Amino acid sequence: MKKILAIVALLLVTTSVQAAELMAPQSEKEANLNISASEVHKNLYVAAPNLSVNGKTEGDLTAAGGTVTLEGQVEDDLILAGGNLFVNGPIGGNARIAGGNINVSSRVAGDLVVAGGNVILSERAIVEGDLVVVGGSVVINAPIKGSVRFVGGELTLNSKVDRDVNIRATSRVVVDSKAEVVGKLSYKSPVEVVVKDGASLNEVVYTPMAKKDNRAKLAGFFTATLVIKLLAWMLAAWLLLVLRRTKLENVLATVKSQPWESLGFGFLALIGWPIAVLVVALTIVGYYVALVLGLAYVAALLIASLMSAIFVGNLAMGYLAKGEKHVPSWQIAVLGVLLWQLLSLIPIVGWVVKAAVFVMVLGALFKYIKSELKEKSI
Repeated sequence: MKKILAIVALLLVTTSVQAAELMAPQSEKEANLNISASEVHKNLYVAAPNLSVNGKTEGDLTAAGGTVTLEGQVEDDLILAGGNLFVNGPIGGNARIAGGNINVSSRVAGDLVVAGGNVILSERAIVEGDLVVVGGSVVINAPIKGSVRFVGGELTLNSKVDRDVNIRATSRVVVDSKAEVVGKLSYKSPVEVVVKDGASLNEVVYTPMAKKDNRAKLAGFFTATLVIKLLAWMLAAWLLLVLRRTKLENVLATVKSQPWESLGFGFLALIGWPIAVLVVALTIVGYYVALVLGLAYVAALLIASLMSAIFVGNLAMGYLAKGEKHVPSWQIAVLGVLLWQLLSLIPIVGWVVKAAVFVMVLGALFKYIKSELKEKSI
């Protein structure tokens, strides 16, 4: 079992795990977390409803919250998600940002990928690599050393881009007076681009977009849905931990202590339960019973998926926060959901790990439900 958990932990936490840190409010009632400018952290994972990061991060920073303000330096990559996001500190690597309102006012040494409702790259910012933006309303005042790719609603470009610009917009595109595109400007939109006096364009390729072409809207919709889903999963995991933490720990302890037995029970539940529903449904008397069993099966799958993310977070926290007797639910929920989703991006190996963890958690849950029913019947 220890070998299995070691392999899973290695896949989950990746190469930075050996020196990673995790921070969150120490109690469930705390809403603010402030990391002072004098603090230095290594490969930091942090989450809070209201978060301010003023200190330096050596390595990568992964942060999430309702409102997040980043003032400190990040040596390597940044992953940031939340409602209102303000990036004022320099990023030494790539940045991946998703949220409602996003304001970037600092240097990004690598590529910048942004998905949000309202996105502003101020004049104080600079992107040394490529910029990819998906958003409803986007304003680019920062110089871009690489290329720009935009998909969304409305775009205003008012800075220099050293390479090509590719735009797919469902609304207006404005090339303002300070804009300069060294490469080719290609755009697809219902209306032609508005080019203001003073703007410098080299080559422009315009492809009219029919009104029925909703692919850009769909892209924005799916991006927003993804962000909402991620935040909803974090909230659901946190609530489940707060309301049923003791019972959850009992189920997850079974996965750790009896992995192969849990795996067997999981396959039994995954395959046998639908067969039982079908058998019951074939009888006239059992139609409504089959309906209830079917709904219960779907609910069990959903709960097992959520518990799998919690298990991953609990496992990673056990590795990262050695010696801590009580880890706040915020940390387990946020880290677990993030890592559970990141596993989907690892071809083959990540999918196999997710499937194995899910089936084991389902089996442990099935065993727990069975024992609870047995106790009540007695």
